[in-house]
Amino acid sequence: MHHPSNHREHQHTPATEGAIIRWAGIYDLFVNRIFGGLSHRTRVGALQHAGLKPGSTILDFGCGAGDLAFEAEQMTGGAGQIIGIDPSPEMVKVARQKAARKGSKAAFQIEAVENMTFPDGKFDVVISSFVLHHLPGGLQEKAFKEIKRVLKPGGLFFAIDMKPTRTFANRIHAHLQGGTGEPVSSLQQAASALGTIGFSGVEVGDTPSKSVGYVRGIAS
Repeated sequence: MHHPSNHREHQHTPATEGAIIRWAGIYDLFVNRIFGGLSHRTRVGALQHAGLKPGSTILDFGCGAGDLAFEAEQMTGGAGQIIGIDPSPEMVKVARQKAARKGSKAAFQIEAVENMTFPDGKFDVVISSFVLHHLPGGLQEKAFKEIKRVLKPGGLFFAIDMKPTRTFANRIHAHLQGGTGEPVSSLQQAASALGTIGFSGVEVGDTPSKSVGYVRGIAS
């Protein structure tokens, strides 16, 4: 079930080498006002490739304001468990508020993906959206190793991110998240890293948005 957080937890920010968005409320309002319909179609279309099933245990890392987690919950009929993590206390607070308004059972907690507290093999699927370009250099490898650890054997990793293009939408979205306008880590680079770490069936694909793609791989 969804549990409200306390004030002390909101003040705690875990150590992470990745980017942390502190202006969560403004970010969520602006992104949904500007990209709302497009973002919804992109997430729903992309998640068709994420292997989500009723009863799945799903982790959304870098969950932000929780929109991907809520889409996953709808696609699984609310049957299963969905947990979203983000290193930003402000983002987690917004996600919890949205969950309460929606009557969602998704849970949200403050954690960094490279140092998760979950036990080995807990999740059937790990998903994320627009997070890969926030994982520079060695941090991406650390994150993928942790994701592989918390996935069940045969579990699926699935991530949506911007293609390495300089479209207007990509530049705006990246700047809002503290980026430079181009993803630091492309989907192809992420796919290569997943293969090196030991994921199988790694592939890169397209979403309904021409500026957004996905990468996925199976934990063995």
